Amino acid sequence: MMGHTALTLQAAFKYLFVEEVLELQRLAQTLAPNPTVINIGAGAGTSGLAFCESRPDLRLVTVDIQHLSSPYGCLVGEETVLRDSGYWGDQVEQILGDSKSIGQEWLGRGGPVDMVFIDGDHSYEGCKGDIEAWLPNLKPGGLLAIHDYNKHDVYQGRELPNAPHPMEWVGVNQAVDEITLERVSLVRTLVTFRKPSTPGS
Repeated sequence: MMGHTALTLQAAFKYLFVEEVLELQRLAQTLAPNPTVINIGAGAGTSGLAFCESRPDLRLVTVDIQHLSSPYGCLVGEETVLRDSGYWGDQVEQILGDSKSIGQEWLGRGGPVDMVFIDGDHSYEGCKGDIEAWLPNLKPGGLLAIHDYNKHDVYQGRELPNAPHPMEWVGVNQAVDEITLERVSLVRTLVTFRKPSTPGS
């Protein structure tokens, strides 16, 4: 694993599109100084490494219900990748548990955050629950990014090289379509919204 980057992990595991990795990094670079980013779903460590690579002042908090190896990734896998890439340290935290429960209790332990990336439970209830649990923790003007939205629009029956599995996640689509925030970008299946800077706007 020595020498891996977010893009070499993308090539190896294909959990995200290349463009999505680059977009996560771009979004992180737009955040205020010393941002806290919540990363729901450890995967192979691709998103966590992308965030860590994006800027040295970023605090990464990854939440996952899976500690040891699984087909969808795990915290141990992400830790290995971050350690081998030189990013494991005080600015990285992993939390084992249900992201919805942790989100509901977050303000009491972690304070407001600058960005939330949701790539965990892909059922409607799971994705919707993550949105509802973590949106109150976002700072005004903060970013809410969700992965695997409208995959059918990206693939449209085509085979795409070096791309994630084309499985469509109907529950994610439904949960995202109910969001009323301002949409700021859509890159492949990564859709991003911005929380209003002032209440009621």
